Amino acid sequence: MPSTSNTTQPRTNGLAATRRAARGYVVLTMFILAMLSACHSGPRNYLNENDRLRRENLALNEKAVQLEQRVASQNRVIAAQQKQLARKEGLPPPPDGVQRPVPARLEIGSISGGIDTDGDGHDDALRLYLRTRDQQERFIQVIGRVSITAAALPPGSDAVTVATQTVDAAQLDAAYRSGLAGTHYTLQILITGEVPVDVTTLSVSIELKDLLHGQTLRTETALRFQP
Repeated sequence: MPSTSNTTQPRTNGLAATRRAARGYVVLTMFILAMLSACHSGPRNYLNENDRLRRENLALNEKAVQLEQRVASQNRVIAAQQKQLARKEGLPPPPDGVQRPVPARLEIGSISGGIDTDGDGHDDALRLYLRTRDQQERFIQVIGRVSITAAALPPGSDAVTVATQTVDAAQLDAAYRSGLAGTHYTLQILITGEVPVDVTTLSVSIELKDLLHGQTLRTETALRFQP
């Protein structure tokens, strides 16, 4: 009996050692395979990412070139129009490289929106801070007629016009302001239609007919409104 017990114990210890060695070999093999996989896939993903970034950069560059070409084309048109206007008015053309300022863009100030004129807690008018910009984004005074349309956009329904107003040249000239809110035209339009209670913004579109240069400028935005 003692001899049998002594024989079994070495065999058991040897089997445990073999199992530990096998587990160590498996772990080492898995580690090596993981490292090889990372080394193999890492550079390929990195190259793919670089390719994607290069494509995006190329697309952005192409858009920038197209935009520059469009601006250059518009500047040529403006320059030609200025020369025609100068000839009609008997004015000397501007020097080379200098453009005569003309209205080029409309801008509705961010502080524009609904106002409560009668103090009942509900907005009943819109106050608009309108800026006219020249081709170099500077404010420029204009002589023109302004048409304003305000519409409500109920969820799931068509737009409903709630106000229209026309501002003639004399009224626009009288609306000129320059102060803390910057240089602009302050216009006010009374809401005559019914605004649904679940509508908190109005779509406002403005069209300016420049009576001096004969061009038409348009802009549109959404403004806060508390019905």
